[in-house]
Amino acid sequence: MKQNINKQLITIGSDPEAFLRNRETKEIVSAIGLIPGSKYEPVSLHKEIGQGFFIQTDNVMVEWCVPACNTAKELYDNIQKCIKYTNDIIPAELEVVLQPSAILDSKYLEDDQAKTFGCEPSYNAWTYQMNKAPSNKTNLRTCGGHIHIGYENPNDDTSINLIRALDLYLNIPSLILDSDKDRKKMYGKAGEFRIKDYGVEYRGLSNYWANTLSLTKFIFAGIDKAVDFINSGKELNDEDQFVIQETINNNDKVIAHKLITKFQLDQVLSEVYTID
Repeated sequence: MKQNINKQLITIGSDPEAFLRNRETKEIVSAIGLIPGSKYEPVSLHKEIGQGFFIQTDNVMVEWCVPACNTAKELYDNIQKCIKYTNDIIPAELEVVLQPSAILDSKYLEDDQAKTFGCEPSYNAWTYQMNKAPSNKTNLRTCGGHIHIGYENPNDDTSINLIRALDLYLNIPSLILDSDKDRKKMYGKAGEFRIKDYGVEYRGLSNYWANTLSLTKFIFAGIDKAVDFINSGKELNDEDQFVIQETINNNDKVIAHKLITKFQLDQVLSEVYTID
């Protein structure tokens, strides 16, 4: 059952992941043993930061849960609070880095947790199929910047339509904005999502957007345009659906530029160039 989404009642949150890096050598190290919490038992930071903040390890990365909010500035500031807290508790020679992917030395991947990918399955909004978990026979590790969108009276049909629109309004421009080439070998293929009781989790993007307020504004602008698209009753034709999926899955920046022109996505991209 499709429905319009009330834009005034939308909330946006995230559970961004990040690496720990040696400040001097720039080597990416494992967060296991340095960061409290796990996927199944995240640690509340209510006393340290505020209500709704959590920290944990995910594979070899640090992951935070930040409370849902209504503005890009608030989301960006919340993530910065998490980064500062983490930098304060880890060894002084290390720092948090919002980097989408890295190849780690095998010595950091011996723990069973370092070989575990995905605590629960994700799905493809275009095919309705469950996504396969990535292979753990690689030293490549990647960081997501998943977007959690809450809206009034959520239902599966509306959420799936929203995910498809977000592929166009967020993932296609991100092929230009995100210079990383490796994360999509494991995660972030077209239509990747999870249904939530409050709405939907869009899993298409890396953590690149959390680096600046301008990029976080782009996320909010893209969501706004995607909601306008589905509220208008517009639908992508079969050819456009195919091209969008292929462009994302192949990380095709050439076709991405053509889609940006065709669908006038420059209005969304303009948010990147606003003054922080």
